[in-house]
Amino acid sequence: MRHSFPIAFATALIATSSVAQSGPPAQQSSEELVCELSGDCSELPAEATRDKPESRGFSIANPHPAASPSSSPRQRQALVRTPGRSAAVQPASQSATRQAITSGRADLMISFVSGSATLTGQAKANAQQFIAALASPRLSNMRFTIEGHTDAVGNRAYNLDLSQRRAQAVVDYLDANGVDRSRFEVRGYGFDRPIDPQNPRSAVNRRVEVVKVD
Repeated sequence: MRHSFPIAFATALIATSSVAQSGPPAQQSSEELVCELSGDCSELPAEATRDKPESRGFSIANPHPAASPSSSPRQRQALVRTPGRSAAVQPASQSATRQAITSGRADLMISFVSGSATLTGQAKANAQQFIAALASPRLSNMRFTIEGHTDAVGNRAYNLDLSQRRAQAVVDYLDANGVDRSRFEVRGYGFDRPIDPQNPRSAVNRRVEVVKVD
């Protein structure tokens, strides 16, 4: 009985660590955004493409059809799983970042106050990274579509409106911080384009993406 508390504490600590590592990255750097949107990753720090020890040896269990080399960081992280633990989301290896992320699309990691189009403090910090990326010579002449996406909680009309308002809120924030709003189109897709269609209510489907306009 004397050992029950240390064992319970250690178990809780391991569980907490697993949860902490399972969520999507809180922020992308401006260099990573430039890499994803322009396809030019020459200025991406070397450590961003180096295998992390905790990501070695992972494999994809029941790979999702949406998984591809051009998947966003949130998509790759949601789809790479530890063998034997198909329900545990783990971060994907970043060794292929330079060559893989060239689709002209990026997840801005923007979050909102629940049920509204009000950006959270973290969302504003993430948007500042995008603002820095937009000033890069590799992106300065490009135009983009800001896409809003939701999960499948609620009806379609509500989610289409919410996704449109959230995408617009991002453009409004960019404009308020000195970025020309004419560089952006705004689209709200509601829950029509989930990352994880097998789990339409999953939080991973709630996102704001930026897409380069060809």
